Amino acid sequence: MAAKELFESDEQNQDAYDDLIVSIQAKEQGLSLLIGVCDDLNLREQIIAQYAAELEPEFRTYRVILAGGEPSLRAALYHLVQSEEYLLGGGKAVINVTGVEQLYFLKQGEDRSQQEIFFGYLQWTREALREFPYPIILWVTNQILINLIKKAPDFWSWRKGVFRFLSRKTIAVSRRELEPIRFAFTEREFSAFDDENPYFLPIEDLRKLIEQTEQQRGEKDPSLVTLYLSLGNIYRRRLQHGESQDYKTEQDLAIEYICKAVKLQKELGLDRDLASSLNNLAALYDSQGRYSEAEPLFIQALALRRKLLGEEHP
Repeated sequence: MAAKELFESDEQNQDAYDDLIVSIQAKEQGLSLLIGVCDDLNLREQIIAQYAAELEPEFRTYRVILAGGEPSLRAALYHLVQSEEYLLGGGKAVINVTGVEQLYFLKQGEDRSQQEIFFGYLQWTREALREFPYPIILWVTNQILINLIKKAPDFWSWRKGVFRFLSRKTIAVSRRELEPIRFAFTEREFSAFDDENPYFLPIEDLRKLIEQTEQQRGEKDPSLVTLYLSLGNIYRRRLQHGESQDYKTEQDLAIEYICKAVKLQKELGLDRDLASSLNNLAALYDSQGRYSEAEPLFIQALALRRKLLGEEHP
């Protein structure tokens, strides 16, 4: 597949790709830090595969995946170089660094979050990266990029180029979507929600937060109803707006969390909220063609609303 086929009529992404290729090939000696920004992880993999094919045999392409427990860029690069004779011999290469998008933004009960540790390493080990005389492409999401600029300005100042690939798909949740569940965050965490940043919190952080709440408070804690519904509806919206990374996976997750909300609402007698949840769950089944499962839920939702609002309500 040629790059033009990959991006079709998307001129902006084609221009970013062309600039990235030029920046890699223009590298003569010494460290060259390049930053690729892409929220669509499938597109990112296609881009890497495309330029790996185009750059051969002049450049060999390598991959480094950051470890969540010790997210040090320098350590990851060192282990790669030490294991590859070609790199030790000074061969031409381009090194892709991925896995940053998997680092948690929330502290998850620790003193520092995985992202904070990562940014700390970037800020204070920049000089140590000089020992890697290759084009190094650090692949990040928009959520990571925004925080990298703020929290690792010294590293940021060394960048040779930033290449943004646009996509409707994202792995992040906006501040606006988190407003209904701000009670679940510490004041310090929520104080960072200072604008309408659409890329504020990785969605996996929100899932992890719910798991921790289940463990700490028990699975019948009333606050979980709002958390389940918020996450389920976030997945529903992502599906509707084409933002999901994997449609089927996120469709199943939307159903899973709304089912959890329905179960807890029934146990707690929250009939008014239950009617809306049943209707949303039925709509998800309907979108999958699971009509025999959707119909009784629509009927239950209608019966509850008749009971709560009366037969004459519009």
